[in-house]
Amino acid sequence: STPSTSSTPSTSSTPSTASTAPAAAIAETTDDPMAQGMTLFRKGAYLDAMAVFYRAVKADPTNIEAERMCYVSCEFLAIQQLREDVLARQVSPEERVAIYQNAVHLGQRAARGRGDLDTAEKAIIAALEWYPQDATLTQLQTSVQAQRARASRTGSSSRSSKTTSSNRRSSSRSLSASDRRLARQYLDEGLQAVEDGRFVVARDRLTRAQGLDSSLSSARSNLADVNRVLDDRARSAYSQGRALEAAGNRTAAIAAYQMVVSYASSRQLSIRLQAQKRIDALQ
Repeated sequence: STPSTSSTPSTSSTPSTASTAPAAAIAETTDDPMAQGMTLFRKGAYLDAMAVFYRAVKADPTNIEAERMCYVSCEFLAIQQLREDVLARQVSPEERVAIYQNAVHLGQRAARGRGDLDTAEKAIIAALEWYPQDATLTQLQTSVQAQRARASRTGSSSRSSKTTSSNRRSSSRSLSASDRRLARQYLDEGLQAVEDGRFVVARDRLTRAQGLDSSLSSARSNLADVNRVLDDRARSAYSQGRALEAAGNRTAAIAAYQMVVSYASSRQLSIRLQAQKRIDALQ
């Protein structure tokens, strides 16, 4: 159902960057970094939450939940800033409802495999700026993400079938049975990580799989997809870092730049080096 204009969030209920002021006091209430981060996140202090989650990842690279929440905090920060920009443009209640209806329409089509996934996801994110607790939007976002994962796996299977049998036989003869099993294990772990949205882990496992068995075209194609996602995240995090640095928030800026270093692929050496230079300058 379409939300009424009266349910549109008001400016008074919109989180602002001012909510980060008591962050230090909040963070001191527990020694558990995940608990600290989640407390900050629930308070709307996305900048500080992102920094805490990133420190947790640096302390334990296997902490998948910290990695996920680090990126989620970055996304919520972007949404928060975008919402404030929208407020500045004084979007009318009628326009907000139109944004909602458009998101539902595009999301339903994409979830059924009949619409563009990127367009639908952008529309849903735009609507969530105004209706962040709307169950229809959150369910559609999950469905679109699931459809994207299925499309990625289907596409990789199709591309894999085009690999010539002679190449497969040649590679198979040069590998030991244990290497083939390990490569397959890495591939399976990588594909599962893709479905779970754990792209940093996925890149590691798919790279290992491809390194062991170059005939696994599924590893190669999915790795290319994962690198595209992480490259986009690296560019987004770098923009966030620049904005945070300009706003005088050094801690959050450093965390954003550190995310760039983690996300950037070998094709993004320039932006990775720039991010590292900003980290060195701010520390």
